[in-house]
Amino acid sequence: VNVANQAFAFKYMDLECPTKTNFSGHFIYNFKCRNGFRSRKMNLKSKRMSTKEQIRSFKTHMKVTITHSHGSDEIVANADETYFQIFPNNITSWADKGSDEINIQTNGNVRAHATIMATICEDGTYIPLFCIAKGTTELCERNQFGNLTHPHRSTHSETGWMRTEIFIEYLNFLREHIPNKRIHLLVDRHSTHICEESRNSARDLNIILHFVPSGATDIAQPLDVGVFGQLKNSVRKEVRDLMLACPDEKIEMKKAISILIDKWDKSYSKFCNSFDIFQNKGME
Repeated sequence: VNVANQAFAFKYMDLECPTKTNFSGHFIYNFKCRNGFRSRKMNLKSKRMSTKEQIRSFKTHMKVTITHSHGSDEIVANADETYFQIFPNNITSWADKGSDEINIQTNGNVRAHATIMATICEDGTYIPLFCIAKGTTELCERNQFGNLTHPHRSTHSETGWMRTEIFIEYLNFLREHIPNKRIHLLVDRHSTHICEESRNSARDLNIILHFVPSGATDIAQPLDVGVFGQLKNSVRKEVRDLMLACPDEKIEMKKAISILIDKWDKSYSKFCNSFDIFQNKGME
């Protein structure tokens, strides 16, 4: 009844229509049919603060930047942090009708997670993963990630999240992998990215920061649009298959990170196609 009231009020918010409060199940069914409603899962997202015109202008700006980079031997890249959890929150399977939930035993830490800083380049230049462990010493990196295969790199923070000094560390990491070219780096407006210390460090490294409009990363950031979803799904599928096939094997963050790196290395060139969102077909 509440959902029906909310949907009805939202659809006719500009009209003076009385709302009803005692709908029967039969009435609700007919009500949905008459008004063209369908039940849909509600995803909670932060309110978009940028206008359509601001987003369109930003996409045009990035398209021009990419075109300019092709003639100036410069690199356009996109970097973003993503929360990486070994075991997905929702693992589904099929079971006999009327059966209860399926319990799978695992020796791994079901709450283990890490922050991964990923980078893709419009021209396909390969950038390894930059992993952030939770802890205060380098030992926590080895405990959580093992000895990362070169050239991937790890660092740590007390919370396991991005901090200004770690973002500056990342900027130097990026410069190591692209030593001689100006870099146009597209990032979101996280406080660690837009602060003066980060801006100054980027300037000293000849890295020009371009900021995605507030609330528009899901449509104006290549990593969010075309990479993180399929990358995580691919890793989770392999972890799930391993968990079901080998229930006695202990699946730790080290194993999950090795799978993540393997997927990253094998799919990197395809991920770079996500910059197509700045072409004409992706401007709306």
